[in-house]
Amino acid sequence: MQDKQSKYAYNRKWVAEHSEQRKAIQNKADRKRSNNPNRLARHRETSAAWYLTTQKQQRRELRDKLNRLKLSCGCMHPECCWGGKWEACMLDFHHLDPTLKIQGVAVIHNVAAAITEINKCTVLCTNCHRLVTWGFLSGAECKACHVTQSKWDLL
Repeated sequence: MQDKQSKYAYNRKWVAEHSEQRKAIQNKADRKRSNNPNRLARHRETSAAWYLTTQKQQRRELRDKLNRLKLSCGCMHPECCWGGKWEACMLDFHHLDPTLKIQGVAVIHNVAAAITEINKCTVLCTNCHRLVTWGFLSGAECKACHVTQSKWDLL
């Protein structure tokens, strides 16, 4: 116990004795940083470039996979009367049990969270989605999307 106390006492003593030297070193480093006007601009450019290339690219890839998933399912309501070709903008994720909904699928940026949320949903065309939401059609016949990580990777 005494060794620890003496060690801390020595450290406090050393800090007190060398405070001027430490301040001088810190001031020199601060001046070096502030003398370079392009440093901050370069940092902003590189961080902005990183943001654009990683996060926005990941979000774009996630959105593309969601669109491919919707197109592969089509409208899953058995009474759907649409006979034409599907586009991703015509299809919505509908939560079968709204009480289990944590977040909308479109606003999730994490793949694992998206898969978890998709498994609570079914894919409906916009017309069927509105009719089911307002109670004009029953959503009980709709099957949930069962997406696994391996199926997600194949999209």
